[in-house]
Amino acid sequence: MTKLSIVTINYNDAKGLERTLSSVWNEQTYSNFEHIVIDGGSTDGSVDVIKRYTDKLAYWVSEPDKGIYNAMNKGIDKAQGEYLLFLNSGDWLEKESILRIFSKNFSEDIVYGNFTLVCKNGEKKLKTFSKQIDYKLLYLDSLGHQSTLIRRELFDSELYREDFKIISDWVFFIDHIILGKCSTRYIDVNISFFNDEGISSNPKYRDMVFEERSKYTEELLESKLFPVSILNNIINYITNENYRYKGYLSYIADNDIDRFSSPWVLHHTRKCVRTLLKLKKLLGVRR
Repeated sequence: MTKLSIVTINYNDAKGLERTLSSVWNEQTYSNFEHIVIDGGSTDGSVDVIKRYTDKLAYWVSEPDKGIYNAMNKGIDKAQGEYLLFLNSGDWLEKESILRIFSKNFSEDIVYGNFTLVCKNGEKKLKTFSKQIDYKLLYLDSLGHQSTLIRRELFDSELYREDFKIISDWVFFIDHIILGKCSTRYIDVNISFFNDEGISSNPKYRDMVFEERSKYTEELLESKLFPVSILNNIINYITNENYRYKGYLSYIADNDIDRFSSPWVLHHTRKCVRTLLKLKKLLGVRR
């Protein structure tokens, strides 16, 4: 059986796609994997890049799709591997990282490692994780989709939700790790690199991320699926952070730093406070 399926989605990023494909096929010696490329009907020469690797790819297609997660789901549908790794166009693998991962013996549902963020100025920031995943790590952050191997069977019951445009991989991790309690394992290996030009890193999409996470949290509250103890701990964490930031806010007010009082900051502060108060009321937290 194929051990790993690497799924790469792309739309009009020929340069990034070339870098991704090259890192898979020119910088890895591990061979028990397949590579699937889902292109969204690019018109920038991406198809020409794909065709140069046709003899190596298990499957590829170039056709319009309905967004990032629709494209990922197309890749999942074609995948035959025991584990899936989503290495989107513009992401690239560390040299020999696949070999280093599979030199370990593991059978867990989700296996995650480190990734490196490459900034526009060339600065590299290594993101590492703890051996244990708790509610705080996932609720306030997430694992890297480009550095996480997911057992194919986890997608048998449900694919990525396509009603969310940015956070569906985060939702998947919450559903399966926190609610589903699937098994996980951390491997201290830098698996991949990605730059800060993607949709999830773009400041103009922060509002959408906030809105989608709020929508999902409300779903959990209404369905009563999310353990009350975890939500209570999240509220206490947010409350403690609020006390810490009160000092910063006082400094800003005392020094009349207008740039920190922008409508955007005030708007989202109010939204955060409303969400916090709603959670406290639902859970009966009196602090």
